[in-house]
Amino acid sequence: LTRWGLNRVRDFVSLAVIGLILMFALPRRLENWSTPLPAHPIASPAVGLLVGINGFLLAALLTLAVVAIGIVFQALTLGSLAVLTWALGLALTAALFWLFVLFLFFISQIVFVYWAARALLHRFAPQAKLHRVIVLLLALLVFVMLTWIPVAGAVLSLAATLYGTGAIALRWWENFSSA
Repeated sequence: LTRWGLNRVRDFVSLAVIGLILMFALPRRLENWSTPLPAHPIASPAVGLLVGINGFLLAALLTLAVVAIGIVFQALTLGSLAVLTWALGLALTAALFWLFVLFLFFISQIVFVYWAARALLHRFAPQAKLHRVIVLLLALLVFVMLTWIPVAGAVLSLAATLYGTGAIALRWWENFSSA
């Protein structure tokens, strides 16, 4: 395999491992998160874009706040409290940021691809009884192969990210507002 082909295999393996963990650890989440996609075809990517932009802005603001609070503690000659604030605050900010990145660039695409595969199967082969693990893995394989196409692949990847992120955010908002 060339370096380019090896990168595509890594893309598939990464998405497949995260998708399988998600499918077995949180069995109903994939269906729940993908529910808003057909109901909100315009809102999903718009919300996904807003979540993506605001997530990065929030991470930057949280980092600045932690640093500023540490500087205030340092100025008040509370050096150990400043170091503790920086260490714990920046570690927590980093953990939250990487969780956001996991959702934004992996889980959102998995949600979109799983929804698209189920929708296509329902439309073109409603009598097909494939196990959802097989559906997920085959759909991810097709998705990764389609993202190989230079410009169209980038557009598809961006669309999957925006639609998936928007669907997750809309589902979260529906659950939050109904509680």
